[in-house]
Amino acid sequence: MEGQHNNHSAICIQELAHTLGVLNPDDPGTPGVHRAVSEVIRSMPGHRILTPDADVLGRAAVLNGALCRLQGYRNDQKLRCLHDCTLYLQA
Repeated sequence: MEGQHNNHSAICIQELAHTLGVLNPDDPGTPGVHRAVSEVIRSMPGHRILTPDADVLGRAAVLNGALCRLQGYRNDQKLRCLHDCTLYLQA
């Protein structure tokens, strides 16, 4: 839509940057993925990037703990859940 502005969460940038770190340098597809993800991050105007405040981070941590306990999340799911809780409360 014309005239519509998108905001971006610093949490999403963190998740995208994590992808860059886990890419296998020996995989032939890595350079293309690296370029694409880097371009997405670079295309986000700084004034449109929102960083969750301490209140959101604290409430997200409590929500995350409850969800992890109730859902029986494994260690690898816990961090993803924390990010999702933070995004949910930030939105």
